[in-house]
Amino acid sequence: MPVAAAKAGILGEQIGLRSTIAVMAAIHLISTLAVLLTPLARVRDLPSHAHSPTEPPK
Repeated sequence: MPVAAAKAGILGEQIGLRSTIAVMAAIHLISTLAVLLTPLARVRDLPSHAHSPTEPPK
């Protein structure tokens, strides 16, 4: 998080505040769409039978 804040501050100085906000909004939109367009968006519950890390899958 602090690294992203520092990069956003540098970007804000280089291209301006409004442009930086637009870039960050676009990044947020792309990451949201990436999650919503994958099967992960349709997962409602955890699998009922998870194996332990030491036990091989059946």
